[in-house]
Amino acid sequence: MKLSTVLMALAAVMLMALPASAARKKAPRHPPQPEHIACTRGGCHAIPPGCHPEIGFDPWGNPTGYDIVVCPRYR
Repeated sequence: MKLSTVLMALAAVMLMALPASAARKKAPRHPPQPEHIACTRGGCHAIPPGCHPEIGFDPWGNPTGYDIVVCPRYR
């Protein structure tokens, strides 16, 4: 056999095997997105797990337009 025929056959086999190996690759994992975002006076940011945002009120009971972050009390 000629060397060029062997190289062409080898190249064809490699090209056929390429899509099969590419399909086996796993999709990249993305970090989990935060469940809640609170916009407080300090800016908008993700809140810790287990906490939740609530509407903020001033001392007279009027809504401030900002969120407050409420977390359960840990003992």
